[in-house]
Amino acid sequence: MKMKLSLLCAAGALSVIVAGCTSPQLSQTPYSESEKQWSEYISNSYPEWKAPRTVPPSSDGSSVISTDAPVLLNLEPVTDMAPLPPIKEGEKKVEAQTYTVQQGDTLSKIAHKFYGKASKWPVILEANKDKISDAGKLKSGTTINIPAQ
Repeated sequence: MKMKLSLLCAAGALSVIVAGCTSPQLSQTPYSESEKQWSEYISNSYPEWKAPRTVPPSSDGSSVISTDAPVLLNLEPVTDMAPLPPIKEGEKKVEAQTYTVQQGDTLSKIAHKFYGKASKWPVILEANKDKISDAGKLKSGTTINIPAQ
């Protein structure tokens, strides 16, 4: 009984998915902002490229693919764009600045706040040897230096 119910639910879910994928409303969905930006980028970088036509479902629910669709060959990649510098996960670029220690602050919390990684606390300690005698005991109100990273 449970097996039949599971199969029936799976078949129902599959039919909903298939019906949603062949829905004509799907092709009428407006582009999001990022999709508009990509569309503009592609049209500027590859002016000869045309988006493939969507295939509307026939009255019996099947899709027929037209053979008169254009085929593009020899697309040249964009080569005049400067590469982006790699971004390390969890790290932030920080300018040198000062910070006033608040109650409950630790060097790890401060490092996480400024650098995105709590493990950078020794950098802050090294820059403030004259102000911090014990890394485990920060005094509220102390102004410390946050070195650039």
